[in-house]
Amino acid sequence: MTVGLAIVPAQRRIWYAVRGQGAFTADIEGDRLVRPRPLRVGQPPSAFAQCTVGVLPPLAMIPPAHRSQVDRLAARALVTDWSVHAALLVAGGELDMAVQVGGKVWDYAPLSLIVQEAGGTFSGDSGQGHPVTGTAVFACDDRTRLAACAVLRGR
Repeated sequence: MTVGLAIVPAQRRIWYAVRGQGAFTADIEGDRLVRPRPLRVGQPPSAFAQCTVGVLPPLAMIPPAHRSQVDRLAARALVTDWSVHAALLVAGGELDMAVQVGGKVWDYAPLSLIVQEAGGTFSGDSGQGHPVTGTAVFACDDRTRLAACAVLRGR
């Protein structure tokens, strides 16, 4: 994959990345992109307990098959609300990590490139790269991602 794109029309915003060229966000005005800004993940938290994480779907809607997995994560990190897909907030440095359960490869493909081009990391919950289905982790750095994978897998 060489291009990733996410659009939130209601907020008139777009996030995009081109492999090797970075990740950006811009506002949409009519048929134009204005005020493009580079995206960069934030500094990693000093401890996993301080990690801010967005969980998708929202906690109240987590399917029973993933409930214990997400509960383990919520007990060890700071689960935070989000206004757009939490992975986009990771790319912009607003969250340390995003975890999505029940997704498919097409859900993760554009977001993973945007996060990686912003300096972050991505994998499935067992640490595998693409293609990923099921649970995925988007993080500001490898240490945070690997710690989340361990928690999600019950370690």
